[in-house]
Amino acid sequence: MAKTIENLFYWLSFATDALLIFWILLTYSQSKRLGPTWLLLIYTIVNLAINASVEFLPPKSVYPIYASFTLIEYLLFSIFIISFTKNTLFRKVAIALSTLFSLALPIYYITTGQHFLDSVPIGIETILIILFSFYYFYEQMNDIENHYIYNRYHFWIVTGMIIYLSGSFFIYIFANHVERVLLYKYWFLTYIFYVIKNILFIIGVTIYGNQSKQKTFKNLKPYLN
Repeated sequence: MAKTIENLFYWLSFATDALLIFWILLTYSQSKRLGPTWLLLIYTIVNLAINASVEFLPPKSVYPIYASFTLIEYLLFSIFIISFTKNTLFRKVAIALSTLFSLALPIYYITTGQHFLDSVPIGIETILIILFSFYYFYEQMNDIENHYIYNRYHFWIVTGMIIYLSGSFFIYIFANHVERVLLYKYWFLTYIFYVIKNILFIIGVTIYGNQSKQKTFKNLKPYLN
């Protein structure tokens, strides 16, 4: 039964990736606006390609690929969040921290060698993204023009990031320090949080598409002869 549930969410992670890519492209075809959703599109395509290809690669090749993806994921998530914040000081601090993190990652990988998972970088990534997200929510809650935060598409996307990263945090952190049997027993939880993230991303993209179409209709001017 447990194995069946694990396989279900494993394949759902692929299915929701494909659905999210399709949904972003469909939204673009209807609204002719891609906006910040291009970050989600790149993230999902890269993630789907990596997860599909590592099944056929030797173990030694997997670690560098996942390590590189940690940086890609962090940069795309942080760019998305920062783009919806207004405070100049916060933006500068976030960019400075992101630069330091990006420069430190190659040094970490070179000096520590290969492990089962790059737990330390993932942990730092998660903490930084959650901190950025909390400030994003702080600004959104203090925006007097924002009566209903859930009507903003980026709210759902940032929420998806937090749920996925925080939900998988401890599993990733202890991945190199527990027995493989115990790790694999709970690994399916990461698939669950990943699927939830994709569902929230799809909700956000849907709201973005609807709002983009409304803006397009407002900009249309009737031809009066």
